[in-house]
Amino acid sequence: MSYTDFSFPIFLLAVALLYFTAFRRHQKFLLLGASILFYLFSGPQYIVFVLVAAFLIYFCTVRIQRLHDLEAEKLAAPGLARAEMKTISSEMNRRRKRFMLVGLLGTISMLAVIKYTNFALSG
Repeated sequence: MSYTDFSFPIFLLAVALLYFTAFRRHQKFLLLGASILFYLFSGPQYIVFVLVAAFLIYFCTVRIQRLHDLEAEKLAAPGLARAEMKTISSEMNRRRKRFMLVGLLGTISMLAVIKYTNFALSG
């Protein structure tokens, strides 16, 4: 399926109706399933890349959130000096940036593999 196919607006409408009638806690899973289904319609050979990308992004976001929570916990400790607070914040920011970079470079790398493998093998 492509965005220009006649079936795409029907698919989009069905997903939108399901999304707005689903419970709030199920909406993100519905969108994930719809995205995977869309890519399956486009070509099942890419599903491995979609699943790996989804897992990678999920892993990185969970780690970033844990670091955010850990920072809040550490900063809530009584009696911290401003310099200690700055040190904790900068260390946590550095760690969060590292996970963001892993997620970003991982997904861009997968996109490059998908887009340019055929070109590299044929030339």
